[in-house]
Amino acid sequence: MSTGDRLRSQVAQDSSPFAFLAAHHLFGVLPPEELRSLVAEVAERRYRKGHHVFFPGDVPSQVYVVKQGLISLTKGDEHGTARVLLTYGCG
Repeated sequence: MSTGDRLRSQVAQDSSPFAFLAAHHLFGVLPPEELRSLVAEVAERRYRKGHHVFFPGDVPSQVYVVKQGLISLTKGDEHGTARVLLTYGCG
């Protein structure tokens, strides 16, 4: 089962941030006490389609984990048209 499939299954069963991160390949290796500490810092957000999460030049201060849907990393070309460079999904 792929990471994305495992996470989608976890979301269907238990939507708590702890359960989701515990099933994630990056965060799931943490000891439970460290994971609980991390979950205390979680802020779940939903964005509508087309919303910009961050812009070029923004200083990163957060980690984004896709729980549902897709996020596209885009870059504007010389005409200002956004081109998709990468697409991220659950996992």
